[in-house]
Amino acid sequence: MSRATQKALSKLEKDGYVLGKKLGQGFYGSVFELKGVGNRVLKITTDKQEAQAMSLVRDNPHPNIVKVHKAWRYKSIKGVYFIEIDKLKKIDGDKTDEIIEQNFNMGTKKKRNDMHLELTSYINGTNSKESLVKAKEVIKQNMSKEALKLYDDLMKAAIHIKKIGIQGWDLHGGNVMKKGNRYVAIDLGDNPSAGKITDVRENI
Repeated sequence: MSRATQKALSKLEKDGYVLGKKLGQGFYGSVFELKGVGNRVLKITTDKQEAQAMSLVRDNPHPNIVKVHKAWRYKSIKGVYFIEIDKLKKIDGDKTDEIIEQNFNMGTKKKRNDMHLELTSYINGTNSKESLVKAKEVIKQNMSKEALKLYDDLMKAAIHIKKIGIQGWDLHGGNVMKKGNRYVAIDLGDNPSAGKITDVRENI
């Protein structure tokens, strides 16, 4: 365990956070159960862009994006960020990826069309909102009701993500979960244009 990690855990303990079991491990960080604060988890990450994006979501919530309760850093710990979010229901990420990447024909000259291409192209500015809506109609006619529900929920998330100034989205099946019957995006990042990460004492 690094000194920075030890220091972070000590700070969290002083602020009343009790970590439960580790729920996941990624390239930039880990997700832990939180004890005593309801159905929430804590992500500890070194990915500043994700922390910035999630701080924007904290201030601009949306039902198809995971609820962010807090996003912060400690001034005395460089390069480590903390994101407190709702704990959501896992879905089959591989099966969801199959749907997201399934080709459909929109009658354009593009080599392929799929949900991933339509949604991420909209966020990075190479696709229009009209194209998103047209894709929804194509999916409605050619794919399952569940695929249409998935696309519709992620389309709403994409429109909101772009509206609040996030310019990228790590979209894949592992980064989509459910709350009730809603699909919810859980992992954002890749060049957010803004987003203030406040000190924990300023954010509680």
